[in-house]
Amino acid sequence: MHEMLGDDKMKKVVLISGHHIQSKRKAGFHWLAYAFSNKNWDIVFITAPIRYSAWFLGDHRTQCFSLQNVNQPEKIPNSNITSYVFMTLLNPISSNNKFFKYLSSPLIKLYGRILPKNLKFLITNADIIIFESTEALLLFEKFRELNPDAKYIYRVSDLLEVNNTPQFVIEYEKKIAPMFDLISVPSEYIFKKFNYLPNTRLHYHGINKELFATKDTIPEEYTQFEKNIIFVGTTHFDSEFIKIAAGLFPQWGFHIIGPLDQKAKSPNIMYYGEISFNETIPYLKYADVGLQTRKSAHGLASLSDSLKVLQYTYCKLPIIAPIGLNSSRKNFIYYIPGNLNSILIALNNAVAFNRSDIETSDIHSWNELVELLIDEIFKTNKSWLC
Repeated sequence: MHEMLGDDKMKKVVLISGHHIQSKRKAGFHWLAYAFSNKNWDIVFITAPIRYSAWFLGDHRTQCFSLQNVNQPEKIPNSNITSYVFMTLLNPISSNNKFFKYLSSPLIKLYGRILPKNLKFLITNADIIIFESTEALLLFEKFRELNPDAKYIYRVSDLLEVNNTPQFVIEYEKKIAPMFDLISVPSEYIFKKFNYLPNTRLHYHGINKELFATKDTIPEEYTQFEKNIIFVGTTHFDSEFIKIAAGLFPQWGFHIIGPLDQKAKSPNIMYYGEISFNETIPYLKYADVGLQTRKSAHGLASLSDSLKVLQYTYCKLPIIAPIGLNSSRKNFIYYIPGNLNSILIALNNAVAFNRSDIETSDIHSWNELVELLIDEIFKTNKSWLC
């Protein structure tokens, strides 16, 4: 199909993500890797940035590999995926702590200057290299120096500003953005940031439609309540919303999935912690309402088309979100953070929403998304780069 890659070798893609391929937390880059695998590509999944101090700081990613796997390619059994944890002593720190930001500033420019030989080999043999929006962007020019013939994609899963990324990295992103063959963004809000560049395309997250099509039984916890409201996520959680909502509707169940602090407590609030994505699916499919109850000082609207929003929508759930997280999707219902009356109205409107009106035809599978990415980079005229 894509002659430029040639038919005499297995096509290779490198994905650079803040996640680990074996993590229970399934983010977009996991599903991209699996979709490339389905198309018989050879995949290298690089976890970066991550520093050795992660072992002492309770970083959840260290549960996925041992010290002997660090800076060594590790073949994932029964797959064509290789994991590589690029661990360093120093790397830029994402933090809202000004002291940590100041401490890391002089170290940022050193990140990625020296690469292990085995990592260099993996980079030089890639046909496509895909960066996630993390501090690992600082590796871009070094990777392009090693492999100028590869196609480079920037998949902007989140805004750097929202994740408290050091300012130097944000400035570096501006510098290198025009150098990518393709900037692929998953939301309309993020698209507005990059649409001044002709290499930018709006590609919503995908859905693993096969998993959602499996037959599941209703979660036992759901049988205890009249209505079941679900939140799935890891960050930016508005715990005040849950506290107010649970008090307003004691006969409804509020189910929280993810590694979140249990700040709001009530008999009808149930915390599940971090569970596998497959275990999460029945809670999504049998819920009555999905929660995108997020809070953030910057770029809240960038969460309007998150992976979870796509999953909620695919399950035809009305979605409750704070004012400011604006979406063009018609299944969004808004509340004013901290305002009891607006939360009451939002919840009542959500359970009364006509779910048959929710449109899902614009939601792609991950395999379809990967096809879009491949088609874009091998069919687009790059004369604007000259």
